[in-house]
Amino acid sequence: MKIAAIYARVSSARQQQNENIGSQLEALLAYAKTHDYQVSPHHVFQDDGHSGAYLDRPALERLRDSVAAGELEAVLIVAPDRLARQFAYQYVVTEEFERAGCQVVFLNHGFGDTPAQRMLLEMTGVFAEYERAQITERCRRGRLFRARQGGIWLTEAPYGYTYVRRTDSCPGKLVINESEADVVRQIFRWLVDEQLSTYQINKKLNESAIHTRHGNVRWAGGFLVNLLRNPIYTGTYYYNKRRQVKAERKNMPAAKPTKHYSSRV
Repeated sequence: MKIAAIYARVSSARQQQNENIGSQLEALLAYAKTHDYQVSPHHVFQDDGHSGAYLDRPALERLRDSVAAGELEAVLIVAPDRLARQFAYQYVVTEEFERAGCQVVFLNHGFGDTPAQRMLLEMTGVFAEYERAQITERCRRGRLFRARQGGIWLTEAPYGYTYVRRTDSCPGKLVINESEADVVRQIFRWLVDEQLSTYQINKKLNESAIHTRHGNVRWAGGFLVNLLRNPIYTGTYYYNKRRQVKAERKNMPAAKPTKHYSSRV
């Protein structure tokens, strides 16, 4: 009987509902039982709510440490995309485990044992990543086009509004949420008429026991600052103002500032 670990992952709240991580664990434990693998409770690793786009996940880090320490002979995973989204990451971790003498077993769509099988899987992974990139870019450009036509695309409406999703006959739009709008008007009265600071406004909100949209009694100071700075309350909506960048590691030395020279003509 081989000593094995199991690894399961879901990346978001929606996946946690639609694809419960428990179903992955159940399938993996059933496979271990029928294929002569011994899985101890401390060798059950699960990343609940962690993206597969990155490798710095708590449970995966512990699993890699266990493999490096020589504790395991095999790791069971439902499918390669549960290990990582990108094929390169899948290959790196799988090769790392195999070098340590630990077999990686995927219940669905395994890596294969021969060079030809692995090459075929690599080609499949490349095409899958290309297709995902195409879908992402098409969605981005489609949303940008709708925004330029006056449509609104939001995941959640600003406080004081309700977002009405677009239909075939009507673009997405914001409508005033009267119960929340009263709070917004009061916040701006405190700011403009009474000249209160954001700290004082936040204190008044907390003392008045007015609930946030999500039912909390305590209001975050950052939320209040963002609300007061949001131009949507003056009737202006911006889309595509921000872009995502990779986070810099905090333990890396700060880059030295670069001097820029300019001359007037």
